[in-house]
Amino acid sequence: MIDIQTYGTSLTFDGDILKSATFKKGNEERPLWKRIERLTPNEMIIWVDRFDSLCPIACEWALAQAIEDASEIIIPKRTQYVRTILSEINRLVWLTTYLGRVIGSFGQRTMLQQIFVLREQVFTIQEELTGARILPQALIVGGVRRDLPLGNIQKIQVFTKEWSELWKVWKNLVTGDELLESRLNGLIKIDTVTIEKLGWWGIVGKASGVNYDSRRHRPHGAYPYLDFNLVSKSEGDAKSRFEVALEEVEVALKLIDQIVKDIPEQSENQGTVPVPRALRPGFYSSSAESAKGPIISCLEVSDKNIITTVRLFSAGQRVWPVIDHLFKDMRGEDFEPAFASLGITPEDSEI
Repeated sequence: MIDIQTYGTSLTFDGDILKSATFKKGNEERPLWKRIERLTPNEMIIWVDRFDSLCPIACEWALAQAIEDASEIIIPKRTQYVRTILSEINRLVWLTTYLGRVIGSFGQRTMLQQIFVLREQVFTIQEELTGARILPQALIVGGVRRDLPLGNIQKIQVFTKEWSELWKVWKNLVTGDELLESRLNGLIKIDTVTIEKLGWWGIVGKASGVNYDSRRHRPHGAYPYLDFNLVSKSEGDAKSRFEVALEEVEVALKLIDQIVKDIPEQSENQGTVPVPRALRPGFYSSSAESAKGPIISCLEVSDKNIITTVRLFSAGQRVWPVIDHLFKDMRGEDFEPAFASLGITPEDSEI
């Protein structure tokens, strides 16, 4: 038996067969929430980016909607479109990161660097649209911090046209690659029962036939006005998850194209941020779809109209403590691509 200790993970091998995997479960006391609960609502939305730095727009949006529900705020249609386009651009950040990690697990450094160049271009346009910040901090209660003037709409159109061409080149390199497909095919299959039991939505769920997507099933933003198909596979293995991610990039690009064509013009009614009302006491919950599944927000408002509790939840956070058994009796060389294909990290449970 050989034991290998890495950050947050303990692996035990018998020859080249993985006999057990134990993951660090994360801290029960999460300092982010203690800090956020001392802030004003708009400051809360800014700080919640830290819950998931690769899917910050969905985090902001989930929390903003819960606060807006508590304040009985109705969001203007243009603002819904602006939030949606920012979310879809941000979706490309996580998807390119995911695809890069899977490719990188096979030692394909050139293709890894190429997809991370594409990711960097997405980061650049996101920063330009949100104020040159690494964490976007794009939303406020009832609106967005920066609207999209005509120049930015045109900039998005140019970006998606040029980025799509570079994306097609990279996608063609990995699509139909016999070695890649043979390594991913049948690897760490996850059945529908497990998916539904854990509420494991996002890439993993869609690859196992559970294509829950809150953009469709709990419509928010501009999604009710947009035409798009949900991505779904049935095999439940690493190959299916990789293919789902590839198709999700295509969906995001089509949605961005629709939004820039259909976004309502800014007017006296469309661009104005509603004036927040006093918060109503009670418990409020909302969700926004990130690339790895819905981010769910919950908050509690006291009888003094003060937010006393804030929490965000994601699928990765729920499943991280219970995935150890999935790796038992796997070949050692398959551990890294299998793990990468799940799209979760230790940070999902620790923040």
